[in-house]
Amino acid sequence: MKLIITENKLFNSIYNYIDKTFNSSKMDWVYGMDEDEDGYPDVDRENENFLMFFEGDYQGIYDTDIIFYYFDVDYYNTEPSHKPFRDKAPILEVIGKHAEHLDDMFEGHWEEPMKKWFEDNFNLPVKSVSTYYDYEN
Repeated sequence: MKLIITENKLFNSIYNYIDKTFNSSKMDWVYGMDEDEDGYPDVDRENENFLMFFEGDYQGIYDTDIIFYYFDVDYYNTEPSHKPFRDKAPILEVIGKHAEHLDDMFEGHWEEPMKKWFEDNFNLPVKSVSTYYDYEN
């Protein structure tokens, strides 16, 4: 028996899987840290162009299950070295075990459905999706 899965059906199947895997009604977000004048993270300064999405209670960056980072275009400055990032922003970055799970399940085919799911659930635009594997946590 030959089975044909159209791109639309695949997209919808992955979207539905993401919707069942990530419960947006149980997620919250906080602003990420800004940098001080020397370029080091400053815990006392928030950056409104960098959002961290998590599930449960926020207990600090190292003790919270961060699921997504969201970088708005204004997170990046206008230096030439930041141009590639500005061109891809707003960027949704899926973190650690969450990214690894999606990669294991769908390889690279999950990024477009994830982009749409995030836009639908959080009303924030996404131009590109990336992953960050943080093996320390």
